[in-house]
Order: sequence, then structure tokens, then C-alpha cells
Amino acid sequence: MKCLATILLSIAVLAVCPNSHATTWHVPSKCLTIQAGIDSASYGDTVLVACGTYYERNIEPKSGVCLRSESGLAGCATIDAHTPEGNGRVLYCTWVDSTTIIEGFTLINGSAYEGGGVYCRRSSLRFQNCVFSDNSASTNSGRGGGGMFCEEACSPRITSCVFTGNSALQGGGACFIGGGPVLTDCVFSGNSAANAGGMMAEGTCLPILVRCVFIGNSAGTAGGFRCRNGCVATLLECTFSQNSASSVSYGGGAMICSSASCALSGCTLVSNQAHLGAGMIVAAGSAVLVSCTLAANSADETAGGLYCSEVANVTLESTIVASNTGGAGLHCEEGSVAALTCCDISGNAGGDWVGSIADQYGINGNISEDPLFCDPDNGDFYLQCGSPCAPFTAPNPECNLIGAWPVGCGGTAVEGTSWSSLKALYR
Repeated sequence: MKCLATILLSIAVLAVCPNSHATTWHVPSKCLTIQAGIDSASYGDTVLVACGTYYERNIEPKSGVCLRSESGLAGCATIDAHTPEGNGRVLYCTWVDSTTIIEGFTLINGSAYEGGGVYCRRSSLRFQNCVFSDNSASTNSGRGGGGMFCEEACSPRITSCVFTGNSALQGGGACFIGGGPVLTDCVFSGNSAANAGGMMAEGTCLPILVRCVFIGNSAGTAGGFRCRNGCVATLLECTFSQNSASSVSYGGGAMICSSASCALSGCTLVSNQAHLGAGMIVAAGSAVLVSCTLAANSADETAGGLYCSEVANVTLESTIVASNTGGAGLHCEEGSVAALTCCDISGNAGGDWVGSIADQYGINGNISEDPLFCDPDNGDFYLQCGSPCAPFTAPNPECNLIGAWPVGCGGTAVEGTSWSSLKALYR
């Protein structure tokens, strides 16, 4: 296939599909290259790509055209931007709307100043069942986005996609500036950056993340995800595990919310590592955590679970902060505000209800009891029968379920030790 692709690229200038009324353009049997198929397609058409590897770069999608691999799965067709003519981005998307669909591809080896895998500007296309792997943006300058970079009112819909092994100065996996991206059932794994190893969202960005997993990403600050500079982020049932931040002056192993607003519901932040705020940092912004679990995170200095800087405003409801190491489970600097209701803070190496939150222990349903996780060493944060965090259970008969996971051992809440099992879902 590699030899064939080289030949096809050498005559790409001549690879124009015949003028016909066909609605499905087959690559390579009818159109020699993916770009030729797109160029020949009209609004409502499909470019259907046979399984194999295609060496093309800077492919430009078109509004109203569906670009789909033969099986619709990422393992079927690979677009490799490391071509004989040189490197470039895999996809370059400008002014394409939500009728544009990219489905079932692995996009690899893209490189650019910004958006090595995909660059989007004023585009709201949809990505489904894709893998963005080993792409890079400049690690010395630029705005980032190794796997994907979106700016100027981009609102892509990204579903069941994997970002793995990408790198950039910031947003190793993906970087969104403005717009309203929606990511559902996506995985960020093994991405790296100086700032925000997994994903960055900033400015007027309104990201929504649903059931996304951040595992094994690394950065100087914000190993998993960072929302900053006016961003308003919503995270529903997301998981952060084994992410790390190496900066000795900052941290945020799982995520940082800085000069921004973050709302987390049903999220799990476990086994992350940082110098400060291994689970999460809220810096000069606000965060609301409802029904979340922050456990087994490790900080070198303080706040294994959650760190609040000055002028941060944090609300925790029905949330567990337990068994974190390196300072208090929840540490809030003077000048910050933290309000807790029906929360369990317990077993943290540096203390539980201490400092500015000490006076909230024992009121508003707040407790300090072992939550009785089923098997936390193996990533199971469901609750044992008899857990004090079970709904309407003593010593909290007035509170519903506390934490992200219900009672019932036997399930595995977090596949923290097995990235291969996650990756297998997208083959």
C-alpha cells in the first residue's frame, strides 16, 4: 500500500474524479486520493475510503460532504501526513459546517506550528470514531494543539475519538480557543505538553465533555485538562487517572481551572500526581463539583485532592475527597471561599477538615468517614454495602449518594492500570 500511495501522490495533480452525478465517491477505486474524492464531491455526497494507509497531508474537507472509511472504524483507514513530499497537517478545515462528517480514520504523523493533526477555523464539523495519534505542534512557540487545534468560533462535535501520543507547547491532545466544542465518549491518553497535556480550552470557549477519559497524560502544569482565561467548562461523568504535572511551582495533575468557571458532575479524579493540587487546582476562578470522587491522588507539597488559590470560589456537593497524600485533602488559601454540603473528606495524609473548612465539619451533612471503596487499589471506586456514603445512610440520613459511584462491588469504575483495554474499544 505504501508503494501504491507514493505513486498516487506523484500524480495527485492529475487525480481528479470524472464529472458524474454519483453520490458516493470511492477511494482509491474511483478517485485516486482522498483529496480528489472530496474535490469531486458535492453537497450531500459521501467519500468512501477503502481500508488501508494513505499518505496525504493538508487534506481540506468540504461542507456537506461525509468522509468515511469503509468500515466506519478507526482501524480501517489511516491517513499518514509523513509523505514523500514532506510533513504537514493531516486535515486543514476552514469554514466547514456541521454537515461535514469525518468518520472512522486514524490520523497520524501530522506536524505544524498549530494543530499538527487537525487545524480548524470557523468550523463546526463532526468527528466520529477517529484516532489522533503521534501528531505534533510546535513545542517551543505557537498556541498548541498537537492532535487538534480549533479557533475563531469553532464548535466541533467529537464522538468516540481517541487522542494519544500527541505533543505541543500547550494542549498536547487538543486545544480550543473560543467556540463550543462538545466531546462525548472520548479518550485522551499519553499526550504531553508544557501546559495541559491532554486538552486546553481558553478564552470564550464553552466546552462540554461527556464521559471522557483522561489517562496517563503529562505536562509541566495541568497534566490532564486546563480551562482558563474566561472559559466556561462543563464536565459530566468524566474520569481523570494517572495524569501528572511536573512543575515545582504549580501543578494540577488531573486538571486546572484558572480565571475560568468549571462545573463537574459525576466525575472521578484518582491516582493523579503533581507538586500542588494533584487532583485539581482552582485558581482565581470558580468551580462546582457535584457527586464527584477525588481519591488516591498524590501531591509533593500540599492538596493531594483539591487546591484553591486566593480569590477562588469553590462549591462541593455530595463529593468524596479521600485517601489523598501530600498535605490536606482540600486546601484553600486565605481569600478563597469554599462551601461544602453532604461531603465526605477523610483519610487524607495531611488532614481532612482543616484550615479554612474546619468549621464546616459536622454540619450540612458533612462527614469524615472511610467511604469503604470496593477495591481502590485496582481502580474500583464503587461503594461497599454499609458505606457511610450510601444514600440516606447514617451518619448522613439526610443526604443522597455521596461520590461518583454507587453501592455495589464487582464493577470497575476506573481502568486506571489498563490503557490497552481502553484502546481496544476503538479498534
